[in-house]
Amino acid sequence: PVPVRVEPWTAAWNGVLVADNPPVPDAPWWVRRQGDGAQMVEMAGDAADQQEILVAALDRAFGAERLEVLDPRRGTTRIAWTRDGHLLAALYLAPSRPELAENWLAAQIGHALAGPADRAAILAGRAASGAVDGGRIICACFSVGSNTLAAAIRDQRLTSVAESGTALKA
Repeated sequence: PVPVRVEPWTAAWNGVLVADNPPVPDAPWWVRRQGDGAQMVEMAGDAADQQEILVAALDRAFGAERLEVLDPRRGTTRIAWTRDGHLLAALYLAPSRPELAENWLAAQIGHALAGPADRAAILAGRAASGAVDGGRIICACFSVGSNTLAAAIRDQRLTSVAESGTALKA
């Protein structure tokens, strides 16, 4: 038997990094998962200076060519690293887990940011007006996301798993 001590831990900040091959973050807690075209790293820390250390390490990994939006009142930071106008990585930091269109973001890695609307959408963490984010993948075979499923249930008034499967081919 090995003695174990468990204590509650409260995060002072949370973050999501989206990149093709992200470095291991210097954060007390993190987990990496594959997104649609890139990897997603969720992380959390218990001290504000950890964010500065993280951003400095990511600057070294991705270069200093970046877009940035800071909101000190809300405690949020949003950074996108680019090279020759193409998105390399995006980082979203906030006191609680940032709400993002993760699959859409992951699919943007490596693509050109054509203009101000594209850059604004990346920093917002959401597709530009009119674009739809399918949500977290529920059916990997047919890439059906949670938002797609919810919309189909709502719009088509689906009432069973069988109806949902038939409507979405999943």
